[in-house]
Amino acid sequence: MFGHTPAKTAIDNRMRPGQEIVMLLHGLARTSRSMKRMQKALTDAGYAVHSMQYPSRKNTVQQLADEHLAPLLAQCQAAKPARIHFVAHSLGNIVLRQYFASHRLENAGRIVMLAPPNQGSEVVDKLGSFSLFRWINGPAGLQLGTAGNSLPNRLPAPPVEVGVIAGTRSINWILSALIPGINDGKVSVERTKLAGMKDFAAVNTAHPFIMRNPKVIALTLSFLRQGSFGTRPNLYTLLDDVAESHAPLQIAGKRHSAVLISEDDWRAIQATLYLSSIPGMRDSIIKGLKTPVEKCDKELDW
Repeated sequence: MFGHTPAKTAIDNRMRPGQEIVMLLHGLARTSRSMKRMQKALTDAGYAVHSMQYPSRKNTVQQLADEHLAPLLAQCQAAKPARIHFVAHSLGNIVLRQYFASHRLENAGRIVMLAPPNQGSEVVDKLGSFSLFRWINGPAGLQLGTAGNSLPNRLPAPPVEVGVIAGTRSINWILSALIPGINDGKVSVERTKLAGMKDFAAVNTAHPFIMRNPKVIALTLSFLRQGSFGTRPNLYTLLDDVAESHAPLQIAGKRHSAVLISEDDWRAIQATLYLSSIPGMRDSIIKGLKTPVEKCDKELDW
């Protein structure tokens, strides 16, 4: 049904034998151009970087892995690289997991997953039956549900060191309303996590822009070099971030997670809870909001 279009990524013939490669995989309905900023940073760091272009809306995940990623990696091997690392965004991570489920890569390096729907997304569960959604996202997008038998929940974790970076800010409040918990507008923070992952980080950025975020790029470089995201961000920097953005920040540990919010937001929440606990106060506030200004008292007896 869907024609096979080979990946258009060009492999740089000037790559030195023994050099380390980083393969970039863009997300659903995106192109390799979306990874340009990440590509430049990795190139400047000394890696041979190849940004894969593939028809994310036309094929299933299995076809993308077997007919596009696998041939490209075989071509990379001809250059005899020391290791092949991967940085993937969104759907690209499921394509990568599918590849490792059915192929061996002896010199596989590390993987950095950006906003991966590793446990699926509720957006697919709730909108997948709509024809417009199906047209926009194609067969691969429809495979990203959260059911226990969905593809993301059936695929094994890759047999290499994996670091996951999740976004905590959304610019799409309509889709966010469909997703429980903190999310990036497409996938919840919790559903990005993968069993056996080596490290995890949450960054205040949205799903479409996570690969361009300077903090994400720095964390990616750290993981590729040393297998961890390095020193945790300075607490004062985190405090400034949540105070300025008024967006909650999830801090994930290996066993537990916590949510950091600004003091102003915390006090506002406490005041709202207190006022809501007073009998009749909620109805009184709503009534007051509906009262025209001209009907309000101009002088108070307080």
